[in-house]
Amino acid sequence: SARWVFDCTSWKPTYSDILFASSCIQQEEKDRIDKFVFQKDVKSSLIGRLMMRKYISEVTNKSWNDITIFRDNNGKPYYKHNDLQLNFNISHQGTYTVLAGEIGEIECLGIDIMKREYSGGKKLEDFFRLMGRYFANEEWQVIRESPIEKNKINNFFRFWCLKECYVKATGTGITVDLQKIRFKLNTETVFNKFVDDTIVFVDSVIQNNWIFQETLLPEDHCTAVALCFKNNATNNKLFLQEKFTFINFKELMENAKMILNEDRIFCDNFFKKDFSPN
Repeated sequence: SARWVFDCTSWKPTYSDILFASSCIQQEEKDRIDKFVFQKDVKSSLIGRLMMRKYISEVTNKSWNDITIFRDNNGKPYYKHNDLQLNFNISHQGTYTVLAGEIGEIECLGIDIMKREYSGGKKLEDFFRLMGRYFANEEWQVIRESPIEKNKINNFFRFWCLKECYVKATGTGITVDLQKIRFKLNTETVFNKFVDDTIVFVDSVIQNNWIFQETLLPEDHCTAVALCFKNNATNNKLFLQEKFTFINFKELMENAKMILNEDRIFCDNFFKKDFSPN
């Protein structure tokens, strides 16, 4: 079981860091990452790819250069292994890239992270009206119940994060009607510890085989991991991680092996890019 978080904003890579890191991922991944306009997105995405390879290498004892990651029809990364049932997922937004990984009894897994800030041009209430169709009435009641705008924003992003990680786990993408996936919150989220008593209903039917691990990360981020078990989920809480572990670049690349030749053009491109839009 792995719950990792990497602080991409604080990571100030050297030329040789990027040269090495970009040699340790698959060619099609590198090509996709190279298309990002801003350094910030290149960093987040690159770290996500490296985290997946580190996780697979650790649980399978395979060398990085013996690992091939595939994508399913919805673009979700997966790894084929004869003996292990391996589930992992990554997400990045704002400051962080996060990974969740599990072996064994899990049907599917999804993770999402969000920065809890509203930076749109519209008034918050206009934005909520625009988003109306994605949330059930009961969810809107919870979002709107506080008179304090920041609490509304926090609850909005908490629900949105839950829906995203559920959809990422099931692999259905945004084709699904999000209003029919309804969450009931029971406990406030906190730092350094998972809250795992949120309940999901699909078409008004409670889904007992799901667990959601929610926590807060610094710089006002919320994150949620969705875990679907083959049977009732309650017995499985004992085996899950209690919180996220921060990892740095040195730890991430500890056993990394190059699979591609060093690419100075990729590196030059990276350092020519602006960090972010503003």
